[in-house]
Amino acid sequence: KTSEVRKAILDKIYKRHLQPDEELALRAACPEVDWIMTCAARCPASEGIAGFETGWEPELKAFSRMAWCTILARSKPHRAEEAISLLKSIAEEAQHRERCLEECWEGPYYHPTTSEKYWFCSSAGTSSWQNPFL
Repeated sequence: KTSEVRKAILDKIYKRHLQPDEELALRAACPEVDWIMTCAARCPASEGIAGFETGWEPELKAFSRMAWCTILARSKPHRAEEAISLLKSIAEEAQHRERCLEECWEGPYYHPTTSEKYWFCSSAGTSSWQNPFL
């Protein structure tokens, strides 16, 4: 899974598939990018999303932007302050998405027959067997 996430993030940043030697050079120059990609692979939103389709797009975009900021700061130190500012805005956007989730989803409720937990979002009129906060 980590290699799929790495490929998705790097493809999004570079808008093409990196050759193995290019990827190795990037990872050597910016070891933080590996850490960011590992975090992305552990992100619950990436679970079960074949090909990282639209359901994972906000997280893929955020992790890709974080990696890009790291690359920018490492490759152009004179732009490090710009990278820091962009990272702060990425964090604010993620916090906003979390607040929106908290406002939308209610639960857990328990199915009357099976006693399984589920969550409900009244604004979207949908329910989920998976905890939307994870």
